[in-house]
Amino acid sequence: MRPKSSNVLGKIKFSEIFLEKRRIKLDMPKISPASFRQRVYNLGQRAAQKTVAYFCMEYGLKTNLPIYSGGLGVLAGDTVKSAADLGLPMIALGLLYRDGYFHQSITNGRQMHAAQSWDPNQYPGLIDLKDSVVIPIAGQQVQFRLWGYEVKGYGGQIVPLILLDSLGANNIPGYDTITSQLYKAGSRERLLQDMALGIGGVEVLKWC
Repeated sequence: MRPKSSNVLGKIKFSEIFLEKRRIKLDMPKISPASFRQRVYNLGQRAAQKTVAYFCMEYGLKTNLPIYSGGLGVLAGDTVKSAADLGLPMIALGLLYRDGYFHQSITNGRQMHAAQSWDPNQYPGLIDLKDSVVIPIAGQQVQFRLWGYEVKGYGGQIVPLILLDSLGANNIPGYDTITSQLYKAGSRERLLQDMALGIGGVEVLKWC
């Protein structure tokens, strides 16, 4: 169980900007892309340009949000949740995998893999930001749609998570599926995903 932020904050001196309690109901209606982007902008302004940018290939935030596979994702998810609990100025960046990782089953004693296909438009709290970034990858200009998700802390503080999605953009075959599945087989595919997060994430920070 994660300690309540009030217990931790009593031992650590933060400026008032990070201790502000923004009480936000967990069942609040889905916010607009413009409101999400404004919150990201306000975070950077209020933190005097000292916001932490956290990059990770996977985030284990909820069991039914298939953008993680295991330990690294759980660690990243807990890091972001803890930052939200403490009111730390952080923006998290990752990739949106429409086929998730994979479902495992055993048939006739053999392990079988199946895609975890899901529709991000139907996931509660996931926001289509109605915008994109374009970056050069392997000689091509690749477009990535942007999705937003708010990770809420105990006191209502928020760490915004921004996810890049190649499958929902206008890309040529072979590049439209860069973010289709977490940890795709093949060294080239994995390298393209690394470039998407690294280069694309920096472009997202400029977009913010």
